[in-house]
Amino acid sequence: MNLLFHQKELKGYMVNLDERPFRVVDEPLRWLCDDDPMDPNSFALQLVTQSGEKVSHSVRLLPGRTELYQSDETVFPGPPRWMEDTEIMPRYSIPKLVIDSLEGVEFLRKIGASLPPSMKRRVTDLDLFPHLKMWVEQGLTAAETEHLVVDVKALEAKGRREEKLIKAGWDLIKQEPVKGKALLRFAREKLYPIPEILLQMGLTYDEKLEAFKGRITKQFPEKFAEWIEAMPESVELDIEAKLKTILSDPVTAAIRFEVVNQEIDWFDLRVVIDVEGVNLSKSQIRQLVAARGGYVRMDDGSWMRLEIKLDPDQRDAVTRLGLDPFDLSGETHRMHAMQLADPKAAEVFDPKAWKRIKDRARDIQIDIKPDVPTELNAKLRPYQVEGFQFLAYLSTNGFGGILADDMGLGKTIQSITYILWLRKNAESDEKMKRLGPALVVCPKSVLDVWATEAGKFAPELKVKILRTRDDLDLREVREELDILVLNYAQLRVCGEELNKDPLANRNPR
Repeated sequence: MNLLFHQKELKGYMVNLDERPFRVVDEPLRWLCDDDPMDPNSFALQLVTQSGEKVSHSVRLLPGRTELYQSDETVFPGPPRWMEDTEIMPRYSIPKLVIDSLEGVEFLRKIGASLPPSMKRRVTDLDLFPHLKMWVEQGLTAAETEHLVVDVKALEAKGRREEKLIKAGWDLIKQEPVKGKALLRFAREKLYPIPEILLQMGLTYDEKLEAFKGRITKQFPEKFAEWIEAMPESVELDIEAKLKTILSDPVTAAIRFEVVNQEIDWFDLRVVIDVEGVNLSKSQIRQLVAARGGYVRMDDGSWMRLEIKLDPDQRDAVTRLGLDPFDLSGETHRMHAMQLADPKAAEVFDPKAWKRIKDRARDIQIDIKPDVPTELNAKLRPYQVEGFQFLAYLSTNGFGGILADDMGLGKTIQSITYILWLRKNAESDEKMKRLGPALVVCPKSVLDVWATEAGKFAPELKVKILRTRDDLDLREVREELDILVLNYAQLRVCGEELNKDPLANRNPR
């Protein structure tokens, strides 16, 4: 019934014996304790409305998370339940000897009843607060096991009362005597959440330890940190030093990418981690980095975690590069200068390395679209023009590359166009004044195709097909030829001799 009255959808559909809807109100009933005028040896416990009007008839208690009291026509919220019977009389007479005691005043406090006027001066209200002492205990169930142990007590600020939580509930340990007829009443509201809090960590009571315990697993530090973070402020904590390291701020580390090698526009990078303010071995740093921000158990039993200092812009830049800031494998990552030239990534590079990257990126020319040489005796298709310009772009920036068109789309004529462009540039570019011949290596079946197409589309180019080793004349290659064509077998046979030509090493293209 309690649940039904709490459902808004059923409001107006719950009716009494007269088939009239119950009126559900927000104003609660409460207990009022006063001297009983009919019996000087008793106190009267009277049920009253919020305005103080006495309830004149019995009501029905509807147990639930929020207690409800049902009369013939109205349903009220009300005080906590204190008897088994659900039919509640509006008035009870209780002997004074029962109320005039520590247990009696505590009973009145629990049910939210006011003190009788004759007792108010004699009762002092004191707060009890929970105190949790925590430590790590080894070898409770096996030599390798570890447990979190928690001793739970309820204390009063001035030490006038101390209780201990055991399996059966709160057990009185110490109670300071009071003078004369004075009574102490202890507010216990702060103690009520403690059993549920202990369950959240899976803690159970151990009779031998006389404390609560829970097994420490790999997930323990994260769970413990969350548990402590959610702990009510009213709970006083006493945590041993090593266990408390879980709550410490993470060790901060700066990340940088070290350039270990450079080849023209390519840079080989390696991740370097610089830990600040703590002396750690390389092995410990590697463990912390591998945990990726998670906790690591150190040799002394403490816990530690590492936080890589990267602001959102830097993290975004590193992510776009495809680099992993937690990679301490020692392996290098080959990246192009244009990939690395993101200004947001500047702070994660060594200053000297960053200057090299910037300088190389600045030297790279992006918009390279030369006209097709007029000496070419052919009209290129648009995609062939793009292919030629791609080769020119690679040459201008000193890049390697592959023209990977499908068979039959004219890679040969694009390459001939590129060679014509190189020869023309050599006339005006000091760096290319002594440009050597182009070396074309192709299958034996297309040797003559190269010679034929070069003669057809660029007759001014001097082409020679190398068919045997005896045909190789280095002077002729150096002084007369524009293109030397040979197959793969001849390259293996003549390669060493071709490398002896100093012009071979002066041709950067």
